[in-house]
Amino acid sequence: MTPSKTNDGEQVAVIKNSMQQVITILYGDNLDSWISIHEQTLCKHSEKMMAVALRAAETREAHSKVDGWLEQMESITVLGEDLEQFEKLKLGVKLIPLALKICEHFPDTNYQNPISKAIRDTVDKQYTSGNLMPSAEKPKTLKEFKGFDSNKRLHLLNAEGLVEVAEEACTRLQKFKAAEKHLAKTSVINAWAQGRLTLRGASEKSVVSLVEWAYHGTLNYDSAEHLYDMWTLATRLQFDVLTEECMNRLYNSASTSLSNACSDGVPLRFLLGLPNEQNILDGTAQSDDVVSTVFHHVLKDKKPSEKLSELIVDALARGMDSELWMQVRAMVNLDTAHKLIDFMITYRDMKVEGNLDDSTLVKIETPQEDHRAQLKPLEVQQSALTG
Repeated sequence: MTPSKTNDGEQVAVIKNSMQQVITILYGDNLDSWISIHEQTLCKHSEKMMAVALRAAETREAHSKVDGWLEQMESITVLGEDLEQFEKLKLGVKLIPLALKICEHFPDTNYQNPISKAIRDTVDKQYTSGNLMPSAEKPKTLKEFKGFDSNKRLHLLNAEGLVEVAEEACTRLQKFKAAEKHLAKTSVINAWAQGRLTLRGASEKSVVSLVEWAYHGTLNYDSAEHLYDMWTLATRLQFDVLTEECMNRLYNSASTSLSNACSDGVPLRFLLGLPNEQNILDGTAQSDDVVSTVFHHVLKDKKPSEKLSELIVDALARGMDSELWMQVRAMVNLDTAHKLIDFMITYRDMKVEGNLDDSTLVKIETPQEDHRAQLKPLEVQQSALTG
């Protein structure tokens, strides 16, 4: 949608008003779940969301204006079913300026000409149909009728002709709304202008937790997978602070586990939950939640975090043996395989030169306790907005 130009004062008013709106977030594979959040809250945490809101503000204002026009026109057409009542209520006095406003000041430049032409063509058809007021000024030909300006032509129509114009205006406004609704399926701006943000594929836990964090600043999750989903969603919406917080928790927790395992001589496959003959027999095949989650996402995601990718590849390169390779090779994509080869060659050279200390398997960027101990129960309310 291309809104008509407004002056700076009007634009500021539109933007200020838009921040008070509520956005419905649709999520899930089929977008059949939803939760509400204030637009201002989204914009506070994301420059991307702010940019979308600013671009959608004028579009939303245009939709609101069209909704008002359509409501008035539909009221006129309903009352116009009884022509005597139409004349008695002098609905033509309301209809004519409204029709002119739609033709001359439609708030979207892409639609203005087609809508204006359709309404004016309907006005001209009323001459052929004979739906004119008895008047000494009645033109003798259609050409003469078309030579009058729109205001004069409308004033020459009788009640039946004016109702025809109102019905055509309703049809055109309804088609505009339908077109904009269809466009919203692929346009973030149009969807936002209609009060929606679609997050197809986003999990319920991640969306609800993000909304909770946006309002209260609390980061609640019940598993590493839940935390990873939150990081993915925060990255998608460009919630920079939340993205960094999720990543730090994932990275530092995984780093701590890998370092401790290296120091204690625990094989990497144990952290990953990969079975071997011994732990199958004694039932000890238990994985580290964070390490195994990060490991599988690094291998299967199309664009995994570079930071987590390097961490996992580093651990694989240092802990690789024939048994581990047989278990993971089917999961390793080409990009990770190239990185793994580079790391293994580097470590081989370092060992030859005597510069490799296996105790420095990974480095934690900031000293923090193991965040797995900080997993909190998820307690949220989806149905209510909290401020």
